[in-house]
Amino acid sequence: MDAYRELRAEISKQKVLRDMTNKDLAAITGLAESTINGFMCGQRYSKLAAEKLREVLNIRENAAG
Repeated sequence: MDAYRELRAEISKQKVLRDMTNKDLAAITGLAESTINGFMCGQRYSKLAAEKLREVLNIRENAAG
């Protein structure tokens, strides 16, 4: 599995554990919900989105991508 897929999988896992939606993540990160939706379904990759999502979900870079 490539690093991007691993990161998305870890974000999905954390969303379930924390009972969060993409809308919740958008509010916390300041990113548009459409940006998070695109990122999570693989339509687009954004380094900024990846960094913000890692930060708010406390995901280490080497642990998931």
